[in-house]
Amino acid sequence: LFTFGDGAFGVLGHGDQESVWYPKEVQLLTGLKTIKVACGVWHTAAIIEVACQYGSNSSSWKRFTWGDGDMHRLGHGNKETYLQPTRVAPLMEYNFHQVECGHNMTIALTTSGHVFTMGGTEHGQLGNPMSLGKIPTLVQDKLLGEFVEKISCGAHHVAILTNKSEIYTWGMGANGRLGHGDVEDRKSPTLVVALKDRNIKNVSCGSNFTSCI
Repeated sequence: LFTFGDGAFGVLGHGDQESVWYPKEVQLLTGLKTIKVACGVWHTAAIIEVACQYGSNSSSWKRFTWGDGDMHRLGHGNKETYLQPTRVAPLMEYNFHQVECGHNMTIALTTSGHVFTMGGTEHGQLGNPMSLGKIPTLVQDKLLGEFVEKISCGAHHVAILTNKSEIYTWGMGANGRLGHGDVEDRKSPTLVVALKDRNIKNVSCGSNFTSCI
């Protein structure tokens, strides 16, 4: 993993807050394979392949976060700033396939098709009305029994694609970004009915809009 640019809040993962003008390898992860990486405004999340504690021939894909921990967006149970990649302890038992960062939240998709969210709650973007955002929380409700294949998030909203080619969205609804024909916020996963039976293959969120193919 290489990072460069503004080092405020330790977002580059080099153990300090210095800016870096050229790509620099994140030394803490030397020798480890980075599977996926995502950047928020002032925090970073990655999926790192690590050796299993038992059995030298097996490995697992774990979630690491670092940078500004405000609003608990890093998933470590506090609001501290982390200057280096740190494994998210509450999610140790899971393997991850994808990770995404919003403005003040982080979402992650397990290899078993489950979605975890953490961070700010003001627009319902965590997809779980009971979540305080302090620790990673499983998104269920309408997703219970569904297998999620892809996740994406904008600044304050989330869109996911299931293996049934259905799109669910939640979070901030301003400007119609959730696709439900209104501008209301949604605190739980809500099926985008207008795309049902459309055989959707991919979904992606901009800061305040969503697109599907």
